[in-house]
Amino acid sequence: MFLWAVTLSAAVLVNCTLLSFFVEDQMTVLVSPVSARPDYENGCSRVALDAVKTGPDGSACLYAIREGQGLSSGLWAEVSPTNLLGVDEGSALVLAGEGQPYVKFSSRPLQGGERVRETEEQDPCSDTFLLLGTGDLSLPPEALTGGGFALLPQETVTQPFLKEREVSQLFGTGAQAQLFSLREVQDFAAALPLLSLAGGLVLATLFCAVGFCQAFPNKLRALFWAGGCVLLWAGLWLVLGRIQLPSSLLPAENLLDFSHYRETFSQIAAGLKAFPQDDTCAQTLETLTGNARLCLGALIGFGVILVLLLALSITLQHRKPPAGRHFSRR
Repeated sequence: MFLWAVTLSAAVLVNCTLLSFFVEDQMTVLVSPVSARPDYENGCSRVALDAVKTGPDGSACLYAIREGQGLSSGLWAEVSPTNLLGVDEGSALVLAGEGQPYVKFSSRPLQGGERVRETEEQDPCSDTFLLLGTGDLSLPPEALTGGGFALLPQETVTQPFLKEREVSQLFGTGAQAQLFSLREVQDFAAALPLLSLAGGLVLATLFCAVGFCQAFPNKLRALFWAGGCVLLWAGLWLVLGRIQLPSSLLPAENLLDFSHYRETFSQIAAGLKAFPQDDTCAQTLETLTGNARLCLGALIGFGVILVLLLALSITLQHRKPPAGRHFSRR
């Protein structure tokens, strides 16, 4: 029993370690930085108006980009309360540290204490935006509307996709809109098969750990199961390294917040169905629903197969003749 407890605990610990690195990387928010510059005439600092956000308490704030130390190394977003003294030519007059980098745009709404990654603008590409609820927003002439949704084809979109930047450019600084990139929705759907494969590898490592416990003290068989577990962990590391989920579609706090995914993708699916004549919407909806079913079916299949293999292994183990009992014919 002690061997089982130690082996399974070790397997779970290794899996959790690998997954924690993956989760930390996926939950890192992409940001576009901007620095405050001095305004000697007004005795304050100037910063891009888009950098002024609404803080957790409803007041104006900036998100300062800080360098962490030790185990918290990397870049972090820290809420920096500020007084908005005025607006002049698209810049906000604030009391802020000169030269301090602040978040101008982010891939999803920020919260204080989140890990961030500064991005540089890459070559633009074409995309189509899905807007949930038009409200009082002024839509461009080429926008298609229907069912409370709007479809906005874009010839050039700066990469990587930062939702705040696109909303600001389309509807003005400070505008609020539920905007989704169909390119990012397709990227998310394309990552689902790899996610199901990663889940299957995690289950397989636990199966190998059980096999190791059953094979012990047979050193050869135990070594076989241990080697299989190591190979599966190597495969899991490689698969997780190939997965990059679009930041704009992820929940704010917990990567496994399934209620967020259910609500978000239900809204996206409803919006895509509102434009059945559009080829991009039809293709995106087909890819999303097809890969989601494939992912769910693969995880269920992996689980069933491993349970059956485990049951078969236990049955064969119990059917072995007791060691040391011999019969001879006289």
